[in-house]
Amino acid sequence: MLVTVFGWVLSSRAHSDMTAQGQVLRTFA
Repeated sequence: MLVTVFGWVLSSRAHSDMTAQGQVLRTFA
């Protein structure tokens, strides 16, 4: 249970980071 929650948070954070980077690149593009 705990491992599943940790993995979900970690993947969610990684996805948020990629989305943020995409928005930044799109802004400077």
